[in-house]
Amino acid sequence: MTDSPSEFSDKNCEDLSVPSNYRTDKLVIPITAHPEQKQGFATQQGAFESTAMGAFKSSSDDGIEDGNDLIDWLQMLLEAEHAGALIMVDSLKEARNEVLIRQLEALHVSEAASCQRLRRSLKRLGAVPSKKISDSHAKTMIISDMDERLMFIARGQHWVAKRIKERLPTISQRWLYEELKAVLTLHT
Repeated sequence: MTDSPSEFSDKNCEDLSVPSNYRTDKLVIPITAHPEQKQGFATQQGAFESTAMGAFKSSSDDGIEDGNDLIDWLQMLLEAEHAGALIMVDSLKEARNEVLIRQLEALHVSEAASCQRLRRSLKRLGAVPSKKISDSHAKTMIISDMDERLMFIARGQHWVAKRIKERLPTISQRWLYEELKAVLTLHT
């Protein structure tokens, strides 16, 4: 995968203005009737977690964050959100159902708003926001069945929410706490 997001994704992450109380519609997860699809999905769940997590390993005993660890963690989230925004754009190109199109558009707005909040937070901490895209984009886009892809996308949404919930109690800066809480709201 490339080291920088597409021009479209980067522009939307940078410039999109979304109210802090904006919430996307809940992603509808299709239920598959085939056991082999469920087994394949379990494998994909692990693939998303290991891909999006990258080299960062979170632990419950992180305590109060040090500056570099916090910045690395925020960069990791931003790269995952870049991937999420690009996944929605690429999936929209394949979508034919109006309901699905509206869901993907709403999710794209949510991902772009998360990118914007994470970029703003990194800048405020004195860091240059990453332009990388996590490998979760490539792994998601190889899933040709849209129902399976939606399940994988939902797994990614839950993964980001879980990482933020784990870390939120250790965030001492009130402004950063509020930004992360807003990103969490966009993912739940």
